[in-house]
Amino acid sequence: MISALLGLASALGLGVADFMARFSARSLGAPLAYGGVLVVGAVATTAWVIATDPPLVWSPFGCAMAVAHGLAVATRCMLL
Repeated sequence: MISALLGLASALGLGVADFMARFSARSLGAPLAYGGVLVVGAVATTAWVIATDPPLVWSPFGCAMAVAHGLAVATRCMLL
């Protein structure tokens, strides 16, 4: 049941993001919208790391996941 709710929340979030991206890309232009998404994401992630103070563990798996996450974010922003 929880997986269905998480899937629904993910689909809803991506749908809202696509709806908002339509207007922002038209008014700002694609490169500026792409840069804005990256800057807001970086600032929000940095604030979250500073606020929660999680232990940062540098492992090969963690670094591979960080690279995969960065590639996924870049791909999603280009598809914006």
